[in-house]
Amino acid sequence: MFSLSAIFTGDKGNIVFTFEHSEADAIFDSEIWPLDDPTYSGFSSYSPVVNGYGEDGWISNTDMCAQAPNVVDATDGEDGGRCKYNYGEVTKFTPDTEKNSMFTKFNY
Repeated sequence: MFSLSAIFTGDKGNIVFTFEHSEADAIFDSEIWPLDDPTYSGFSSYSPVVNGYGEDGWISNTDMCAQAPNVVDATDGEDGGRCKYNYGEVTKFTPDTEKNSMFTKFNY
C-alpha cells in the first residue's frame, strides 16, 4: 500500500491531489480451517469420481478416489461408500483485491 499527496497553493486558491493504491492477496479456506482435523466436515458428495447406489448402499471406486485431486476417500477400502470432494482445498475465503483511489479538492 502506498499514498501520494500533492498540494499547490497560489494567490487565488489551492488544489490538493491524493492517490492511494492497495493490494491484498487471497485467503484460501485451507489457510483458516484445519483440514486434517477429524471434526472438519467440508466435503461434498459431488466429486469427479462417480458415486453410485447399489443393493448394499453407496459404491465407488477406491483407486479412483486416491488418484483424483481434492477428493477424500470415504469408502471402506473395498469400493463400499463414497468419494467426497474436499472443496475447502480450493475455495477462497476472501478474493485477491487491488484498489486505486484518487481524491481532489480545490478552492478558487
